[in-house]
Parts: sequence; structure tokens; C-alpha cells
Amino acid sequence: MVKTEIPYWIRRGMIRFLWFPGGAGGYGVTASTPSSIEEAVKYATDCKANLIAVGPPFLRMWGETKGVIADRLKEFVSKCHKHGIRVMIRLCFATAYGPILLKEHPEALKWVQRTRKGSIYCMYHVPFRFNGCPCNPDWINYLKKIAKSAIDNGVDAIYWDNASWRVWEGACYCHHCKEKFREYSKKKIGREYEIPPYPERGVGVKWNDPIWQTYIKFHYDAMTKALKEVNDYTKSLEPGVATSWNLNPPGDALHGNRFTQLKAFDYFLLEAGYNFPGMEYISPITGEEESAKPRPVYNVVNYKYALSAGMDKAFINFIYHPEPKTEPPSITPPPNQVRLGIAEAAIYGGAISVPALPPKTTPVKEVSVWNGMIEEGGVGPDYYVFEFICKHPEELQRLLATHSLDDVYEALSREHGLRYAQAFSSYYKFLERHQEYYSGEVEPLVDATLLYSLPTQDWYRSDRREPLYGYAFLGFVQALLDSYVQFNIVDDESLSQDLSSCKTLILPDVACMSDQQVEAIKKFVENGGGVVATGCTSPYNENYRKRPDFGLAELFGMKYGHKPPNESRREVGRGRVIFLAGGLDKEYWKEAGEEGLEKLVDAVRWASREPPVVEPISPCVKPLQTVHLHVFKQRKRVLSHLINYNRNEETDEPMAVKDLAFRIRVSEEVKRVFAISPDFEGAEELTYETSKVKKKTYVQFVVPKLEIYSLVVIETKP
Repeated sequence: MVKTEIPYWIRRGMIRFLWFPGGAGGYGVTASTPSSIEEAVKYATDCKANLIAVGPPFLRMWGETKGVIADRLKEFVSKCHKHGIRVMIRLCFATAYGPILLKEHPEALKWVQRTRKGSIYCMYHVPFRFNGCPCNPDWINYLKKIAKSAIDNGVDAIYWDNASWRVWEGACYCHHCKEKFREYSKKKIGREYEIPPYPERGVGVKWNDPIWQTYIKFHYDAMTKALKEVNDYTKSLEPGVATSWNLNPPGDALHGNRFTQLKAFDYFLLEAGYNFPGMEYISPITGEEESAKPRPVYNVVNYKYALSAGMDKAFINFIYHPEPKTEPPSITPPPNQVRLGIAEAAIYGGAISVPALPPKTTPVKEVSVWNGMIEEGGVGPDYYVFEFICKHPEELQRLLATHSLDDVYEALSREHGLRYAQAFSSYYKFLERHQEYYSGEVEPLVDATLLYSLPTQDWYRSDRREPLYGYAFLGFVQALLDSYVQFNIVDDESLSQDLSSCKTLILPDVACMSDQQVEAIKKFVENGGGVVATGCTSPYNENYRKRPDFGLAELFGMKYGHKPPNESRREVGRGRVIFLAGGLDKEYWKEAGEEGLEKLVDAVRWASREPPVVEPISPCVKPLQTVHLHVFKQRKRVLSHLINYNRNEETDEPMAVKDLAFRIRVSEEVKRVFAISPDFEGAEELTYETSKVKKKTYVQFVVPKLEIYSLVVIETKP
């Protein structure tokens, strides 16, 4: 492995990100894209961005193309650098656009993934989106060639998109995969096997089939090896380039991505997909609404998981299609939702990416748009102009009565472009001015720790076609956020290694658990820790093999298969254990009932014994709380981040909340409390008072008004 230092400019809290999407997402109609290099650089400067992401199709609009990288990339990078802006290029790790690939490399048909019947496998079943196979050495060499071209053009960062095998659409059955899996299975389970079919109805393979599970592990290992090989080569060419790939999102057996793969990279990409702050939750598997709304949860789950598992590296969260059920569908959230998303990510040291919408100056022309590739004939209308035309046809007709189509198009585009520039710049200027609160060593203050179980996700939830993270996990997360209980997220590796920093461990429907984890939890409770377990926790081992009883039966005080009481509370050793059998967490995710919220929160409070980090004074705890609070410790400060998800869905205007009162636990004497926000100028001094609760010191304050986001800084004495 080529070892290099993470470039300083892409560390936590340093990124102010802008994405020019042309080709990086969205097909059929291109997103708004500036018609010249100068226009793009000016827009990024106006937005106060310091990092731009572009993709090759975007760059092709500015010149003839030879190969994957457009000719004018070097010129674009140079002009960005003159304005203090760095450039990230988006490249595809496992996707190749068929006509371009075959035009340059007719032999490339031998590099791509194959279905079980031997036909070419295409991503999302789109005929021109070939999938290169990461087990094929010729494909890996092709990726190295692309990386070298990007380096030669002076880019500062590379991120690899589509770095996954889409197992739910079928494994790769090319001869390279077949041969390597035979070798892998012989090494791991003592015999050569063929790649099994995907487990589904009518097929004999099950999710606990050892051959299928071995294939999934082969899947991880092969992808990790391929990522590492390409990344090591890239770093050998230019150690200073920042590299990453799209986790898309992490922790899913069907993608083959894990945070452990981050060790070789400088930062990481998340892709939340159909979930923007304040929008409904859309299942990544079924595509259907699967909860009450609004659900400002999914991004926070990713961020908390990233903070604990991502080795304190910065992240960028790609968020698009925020309202897939609107007519017409939107690709870019409204400006105030952009502000909210920027703040939400910045709290955890990262950034978001939504399509930038610079104003257009070029005339409307007839265009041919195919897979995000712009053919000759001009540029297409941006999404927001397209959306306006669809939503307001009468207004469009009125404007066309006195203005040309080109004039209307340019005016609408310029108006939207300026609105987005103001959204980006207002929050990016604030983050730049107050960078000290978002970068460096920042530690979350927590009451409880949730276990995100990878074996449970891989086998148990996949078998039941539950969404990523699962209903029980998401429901408990929502309950904790709604009640201001501060928490972090750990995965199995962290749980097996050390629980000494954990006070209360929450096991939401953690079906699969190793013997080592079972023993670690028992020891944790004996030493004074608290455990809250729900539903079907611990009846299977880490390989989804059924135990004769709960692995944690000794702590639960009951046997698996017997009808359990709805709730069981026990004191074991110096610790406490509470088992909730009725699926309250799943119900809260789907229904958000007040009674369920009270029971879940009460269980955590009882198991923990200690006073909470946060005590809300106003507003009261309630289901689907639309103001969330995230508390961190930084040197001689406690940082309390407030996010307001209330908005008028018709106008996108935030619905301000007034007189928010909280008590926050502190460990040192308080000397000053003040609030800062991109929504108002200067610092607002807050009156405060301190008190003692069970020998713990609390500081109480009132925030007079919360628009979208405010940071309350509690400074303590040395």
C-alpha cells in the first residue's frame, strides 16, 4: 500500500463543495450546466465553494473529446486554481458507456460482467451501461489509464463512482470471476464451488447457504483488492491527489462496500439517494414510502455511522431526487433545503452535493441527450427551468406572449441560478468564517450507543427484503432524535473490540451475533453497563445459523420460542438489561405513536442510570420532532447544533421556532454562552444559569428564535 498523508484541504470541516452534474447523475434531460469555463468558475466563486466536482460528460461540452477525459480539463483546472478552487473529477469504477468504450477499445467486450447465461450485464438493465468486472485485469488496467489521464490534467481529487457489484441484479459469471471464486471457496471452505444463483423464490439457495455467504465475502474481498490496486497506482503517480469512492451507502451486502475499505482512501462519498432533510423516507429496495413523514433521519444515520467507523475522515454526501413522487420529479431541492443540508452535514465535518444550477446565457437549441452525454447541437434546458415549465404552463404562455422563448428561458434560469448561489454562499461564508467549530478534534457527547449489525444486514434483513439499516434500527434512531437523546453508532468490529467507552448499548432487532459479541455484552453488563434489546435479538450466530436459544438468554431471563412479556427489566451484576419484545421500534418507524416513543425513551433512561446529556425544557418531547439537537465536545467548549426541519412545503420558507429552552450537561465551569448562525449576523449572547442534577452540572439557556440552523457555543473556564 502506498502510504501518504491526507491532504490538509480535504480534512473534516474543510470542504465547501459544488457539483456540476452534467453526466454525473440524471439521464434524459441534462442538468443546468454553464456554457463556458469562465462561467463555471465565476459561479463557483460566487457560491464561495473551494471544491468543484465534474464528470467527463460535463467537460465534453467545451471541446472535442479524445478518450474519456475532455481536452479542456487542464484549462479548467488551471483557471479554478487561480481562484483558490480545487477540482475533483468523477470517474466510474465499474460502469462503462458502451459506445465510447467500444469505439476506443473494441476488445472491451471481454472486460465486462456477464450474466449467468453469458450475456453482457448492464447496470440497472440499461443497455448502454456496461459493467466492467473488477476481477478482470484488463479492466483494472483500463481504470489505471483513466486515472493517469486525470492526474496528467492536474486534478486535485478523484472519486470513483459505481464502485460496486450490483448483486441483486445478478452476480458476475465471467470466466475470471468463476476461476477466482473456485480458488477462494477452496481456500475458505475447503472445496471448489461454482458461483451460486441469487437467493430468491423458486431457487434452492438460501441466505444462510454457506456457499452463497462465501460468494458475498468473495465479493467484498475482490472489490477491496481492486480498489486498493487502482488507488495505490494513482497515489504512486501523484501522492498529493485526494482519492475516494462512492460507498453508496455503506453496510449493504448487495453493494459490496464497507467502511473498512476506507483505510486506503483520504475521504469518502455517501449517496443517500431518495432522502433529503425533511423529505419522506423512500426505501432503497422497494422504492415505496415506508414511514410517516417528515423523517429527517437517513442522512443523520449515515453521518453518525461515518463519524464512528470512518476513522474521522471527511465525507461528501450526494443527495438527489429529493421528491421522487412530485410531478414532475425534482432533481434539485429548493434553496432553503440546500441550506439545511449544508448545515446538517457540516455538523459532522462533511459536505453535501446537490446539482449546482448556474444561470444560463446560451440560447435554447434542439438537443440530443443520451445517457448524460451531450451531442452536437447545443445544450439542454436545466432541470429547474424544465420544472417551472411543467408546473406553470399558464404562466409560461403569459410570458411568451410578450417575450421570446430564449428570453424567458434565460430569465428563468438566471433567477434560479442566483437563488442557488445565494443559498450556497450564505452558508459557505459562515462555515469559512467559523471553521474552528467544525474542524479538528470534535467528540460527540452521547447517552447511548446503537449497534449496526453487518451480519444482520447481510443475511437476516436481506432475507426479509428490509431496507438498509432495517425498520427497527431506523425506528429507534427516530425515537432518540425526537427525544434529544444523544447517541452514536458502532458496527460489529467496534463492539467486539472494546465497550469501555459505552454506557448504554441499544440492540434493535440484532438477529445475528457472534459468540464473541455475546460474551463481550455479558461482560459489559456485569461491569455496570446498560443494555436495551428489542425484537429478534441474538437467536442466530454471525453466519445466520439458528441457536437453540437467544445468545443473550442469560441476560434476558427468558427462552427463545416462549411467548415473552412485552417488556422484561432485570438487574444483572452491576448493570441493567431491558428487553422489549413487541416491535415498538419498528412500529415507531412506521406509525410514530406517542406511546411508543415514551416506552422506547424510558427504556434507555432506565438502563443508563445516568442523567442525560440534554434535557429539553421547551418544546416537549413528541413524535416526529422537527427540531433536532446534536451536542459535541471540543477543547474548552460544548457545541450544541440546532436544526429546524419545519418549512412551508409550498413556498420552501422555513417556519421559525421561538423560545427553545434546553439544559446541557457540562464538565467544567461555564463562562459564556452565545449563538451564531448563517441566518443572522454576529453573535447573540444568551443568558444562562447552572444547576446540579445527581451531582452533574447543567447549563440552561433559551434560544429566542431558530430559522434553519444555529450553533450554541458553551465556553468553559480552563
